[in-house]
Amino acid sequence: MGDGIMAFFGDAEPEGGGEAVEENRVERSAASAVRAALAMQTKMAELNANWMSLGQEPHMIRIGINTGVVTVGNLGTEYLMDYTVIGPEVNKAQRLESAAEPGGVLLARRTYALARKQGVLPEDLPPKVVNLKGIGEEPDVYPIPPEIVAQLTTSPSSASR
Repeated sequence: MGDGIMAFFGDAEPEGGGEAVEENRVERSAASAVRAALAMQTKMAELNANWMSLGQEPHMIRIGINTGVVTVGNLGTEYLMDYTVIGPEVNKAQRLESAAEPGGVLLARRTYALARKQGVLPEDLPPKVVNLKGIGEEPDVYPIPPEIVAQLTTSPSSASR
């Protein structure tokens, strides 16, 4: 994974209650991931402003978020065990991160739709087509550039989320 950080949202255990309850859990997880991404980029912008005022170089991060079915659990050996997630959906999230604009967030179509249903994102983010390494052309990914991150985190409606 190099110098990246991976976080996953949603528990491996279903809550029970049927398909509608499970889909709501997935929606909440996607919305939580997007909220976390926006908060991270907002904090990085604050840190960068401070660092630049001190004559230091800014540090930019990219965030990619995908929603899907993964394999989750303790993986490894008796010497090194890690609770993690693996699978094609994890790989796609990493490719989205690589394709994101520095200071921005790049969302897979399903993540955008789920977070939008939870009221985290506006309905007018324009999609774009991105070529993801090892995956190919991915239509309908949703970039949130730094200027939109700032708008979303300073709008009055975001304070209630």
